[in-house]
Amino acid sequence: MSCKESGARKARGLLARAGIGALFVGAALAANALLSLPAAAQADETGAAQAIAIPAGTLAGAIAAFERETGWRVEDPDGAVSARRSPGVAGASSPQAALSGLLAGTGVHARLTGARSARLEVTASGAAAAGEAEDGSVLLDPIILSGQRGSGFQGTPDWVYGTPGSVSVVSSEAMAARGGARNAADYLRDVSGVTAVIDRQDPGLNVNIRGQQDMGRVNMNIDARARTCSSPAMAPPATPMSIRR
Repeated sequence: MSCKESGARKARGLLARAGIGALFVGAALAANALLSLPAAAQADETGAAQAIAIPAGTLAGAIAAFERETGWRVEDPDGAVSARRSPGVAGASSPQAALSGLLAGTGVHARLTGARSARLEVTASGAAAAGEAEDGSVLLDPIILSGQRGSGFQGTPDWVYGTPGSVSVVSSEAMAARGGARNAADYLRDVSGVTAVIDRQDPGLNVNIRGQQDMGRVNMNIDARARTCSSPAMAPPATPMSIRR
């Protein structure tokens, strides 16, 4: 065997070994690429839709349920979930979309801090809705006053004004509110269009309603007893006690 043939064989052996080495290197790179595929797929799954069902309730409970179902971590350093309620979410959606749905209408928004993490922050409108003004003062809730019973001038009940007519009422509340009344005439003097007199000449209650007076023209009955000056024998002066009975 000549020296040339021996050198050619050595060269072919070196090339063969180099090819096998390159084959092993390529196989190793391909294996590494295959091993990295699940991690990439897992990263893509963070935004993939999944079935999420969280009922409406407190925002704190909704965020806790969201973390359990999705594996996300939601930070609340400022206590944004306190005293707030969430509308809940139901259906297939990405975790990010589900989190936005849980925060809808609460005045709180989420700022992503990682692939599976978020931070809650209160918006300006949310602070106002929660009773927190920008200057730090506390905003009180609206105060609503309502009632089932009303009264007009001098305690006149509402039913008097429900039907058109010339009717005046002096209620017991109006009597109690007026201090220093000596007799029934004192209660009637403030009624529109009415004057009443009790004196020594008229021992009964002499009432003038819109100019109508005279003997027996205007009848005044208290406890079904006549109190007009036309019947002085049966009509002693009306007192506050007699008109309240």
